[in-house]
Amino acid sequence: DRVYVVGGRGAGPPLCDLWCLQARNLMWSQVKWRGKACPFALPDGRLGELCGHVCIPYDNNLVVHGGKLQGSFNSSTWLFDLRSDTWHPLGNHSQDAVEPSVRWKHCASVLTEVIPTKPIREIYLDSLLNEDDFSGAATAAWLEKQKADLQAQTAYRGLVSSVGANPIVTSTQRAVLFGGSAPAKCLSDLWQLTLTLQ
Repeated sequence: DRVYVVGGRGAGPPLCDLWCLQARNLMWSQVKWRGKACPFALPDGRLGELCGHVCIPYDNNLVVHGGKLQGSFNSSTWLFDLRSDTWHPLGNHSQDAVEPSVRWKHCASVLTEVIPTKPIREIYLDSLLNEDDFSGAATAAWLEKQKADLQAQTAYRGLVSSVGANPIVTSTQRAVLFGGSAPAKCLSDLWQLTLTLQ
């Protein structure tokens, strides 16, 4: 129910800000972050204009990638935590890791998995079965399976909703980056960004 705008380019001074639109009442508010770390920070400590980047939502966070920072190509990836109003740089911690080349004006999309859970009606009917229907070992195995199913359903980050009597869990764990422009060339490559936070 919210829309976020991160930076961009305007006619006036550099845009190095974050705004939130509440969809329910169409009211805008500027989001002030804590600390000095942010994707707008220049080496000298000033804030610069960030434009041509992508921004995607993920589990109470915004992930910002690429663009141009004060006219220079940028390959950094940042996470904004909407609960603490803080920015955190993201990056591969392995020397062998491969990352996309610098780019701006590219596209990004999150990939959301939908995991249907066991219908509530089925769980209720299963609970009505007589003890005669199971041996002791089968009952224990069935209870372990129910416990494992419940743990698997609650392990996902994302939205839990209900459609009829069958709960649905959606889990956003990946994003895709595509194309854009780099210095003196157009890009048509496709990259996957794993969003699962440890």
